[in-house]
Amino acid sequence: RREQRGKVILQATVCDITERKQAEEALRASEERFKTMFVQAPLGIAMIDSLTGHIYEANPRFAEIAGKSIEEMVSTDWMQITHPDDVQAGLVKMALLNAGKINGFRMESRYFHRDGTAVWIDMTVRPLMVEDKAHPRHLCMVQDITERKNAEAKIAHLNRVYAVQSGINTLIMRVRDRDELFREACRIAVEAGGLPMSMI
Repeated sequence: RREQRGKVILQATVCDITERKQAEEALRASEERFKTMFVQAPLGIAMIDSLTGHIYEANPRFAEIAGKSIEEMVSTDWMQITHPDDVQAGLVKMALLNAGKINGFRMESRYFHRDGTAVWIDMTVRPLMVEDKAHPRHLCMVQDITERKNAEAKIAHLNRVYAVQSGINTLIMRVRDRDELFREACRIAVEAGGLPMSMI
């Protein structure tokens, strides 16, 4: 505002912010799409501290596979939900990832539910780009493969049963001495059947 010969003159500067607003809207829409994909993804997805194992964020499917609520997930670490027999293998892989010797990994593991049941998972881990290099994070994606593992175990069991039956049938046709028959039948049950020991 200024005066000129008794007249008040107002000056204003107009700046076109259409592009900025469009960029902000595009960013908001992109974030909304990502959030929708994260929440509704059929895979379990979690963002985890690569050094401490603390789970920063997890989607509903990840929590479901781990047998916990979302609130429980963000107050724990991946070691506490992993089957005790599988923790060491995960720590070895994470050490390699943190040392920069690998840029990610995939492995089968088990999550341990509070009721004592174990859930088999196919897990893929990839590092995230973060500004704070002192606190590296990674993305963990898991798929429940329990049904597949159970089916594989049943098939393996049936294969062992068949191998024992086939071996003993052949043995009966070949061996006439009773002691040798019993001894060889026990050997087949242990070697082909996977039994720790066998006695007749």
